[in-house]
Amino acid sequence: MGARQEQAVEEGRSALARNGAPHAPCGIELDRDAGLAEDDGQGRSPAMPDMRDLREHAKAPLAGHGYRQEGILAPLEPTRLPMPEPAYRPGGAVALDLSGAARGGQAPQIKATYVPPNWKLLRAELIGRLVQFVNYAVENGVLEDTGAPDTFIGRHVIQKHVYIAQELGLGIGYKFEFLKNGAYSPSMAIDMYELDLAVIGPVAFDPEPMASRTFVDLVRGRSPEWLQVATFAVRDYEVSKARESFLSDRYRHLEYDRRLVDNVFTEVGSRMKQLNEGIA
Repeated sequence: MGARQEQAVEEGRSALARNGAPHAPCGIELDRDAGLAEDDGQGRSPAMPDMRDLREHAKAPLAGHGYRQEGILAPLEPTRLPMPEPAYRPGGAVALDLSGAARGGQAPQIKATYVPPNWKLLRAELIGRLVQFVNYAVENGVLEDTGAPDTFIGRHVIQKHVYIAQELGLGIGYKFEFLKNGAYSPSMAIDMYELDLAVIGPVAFDPEPMASRTFVDLVRGRSPEWLQVATFAVRDYEVSKARESFLSDRYRHLEYDRRLVDNVFTEVGSRMKQLNEGIA
C-alpha cells in the first residue's frame, strides 16, 4: 500500500472515530441496563444492537428537543408529543413533508425529499407506534407527561410498560430480552432518542378496549420496582410458574421486598386470568 493510500485509510479511521461513536446518553443507558446479567440463568449476555445501527442513528437530537428542519430546532409542545404524519410509500398519494404538513397529491415544499429504504420506513413506523403509545399512556394516567422519554427513569419505566402492554395484546412491535431488573429492548432504548423520526404507517397503535383497561388498571401508579417484577410475573404467567418458585427467584435477584413480589404475582395473575376469560 502506497503512502497516499495509507494516508486515506488513516483519514477514514479518524473520521469514523470522530463521527461514529454512539449517542452518549444512549450509550450510558445501555451500559447501565446491559451491565446486569441476563436473568435466564444460562449465563448468556443480553442481546445488544449492532454497533453499525448505533452509529447510523447517533446524530438525531434528543426526543422532545425539536425537529431537524433546515438546521433549526423547533420547540415541541410540552404536554403532548406531536403525532407523526402519514408515511410516504412508493405509489401513494401522501408524502411526509419535513415541515410537519402532509400534502396529499402535492409536491413537498422542501426541494430535496429523501424517501428512505424500506427498512428505515418500517423502523420509522415502529417509532410512530411508540409515540402513539406514550401519548396514550399520558392520556390514561399511566405516565405523568410526555417528557418521560427525556429522563433515564422515564425511559426505564416506558420499557416495562411497553413489554407488559404487548403481552396483554396491545400491539407495538418491539422484541425484548430479560435482565435482572426485568424486560429490556435495546432497539427501543435507541428509538426513544429518535422520536422525531416517527411516521404513522398502515399498522398504527390501536388499543383493544378490554386489553387497554387491563393494562391501565394494572400499571397505573406503580413504582419502577413494581413494574420490574411485573414483567417477570407476566412472562412467568404464560408458563404457569408456581407462586413459591416465583417468590424465591425474584427475592433472590436484586433483593426485592418479598411482600412486593407476592403482591405483584397475585395482581398480575388475577388480571391476566380475567383478560383470558373475557371479563376484564
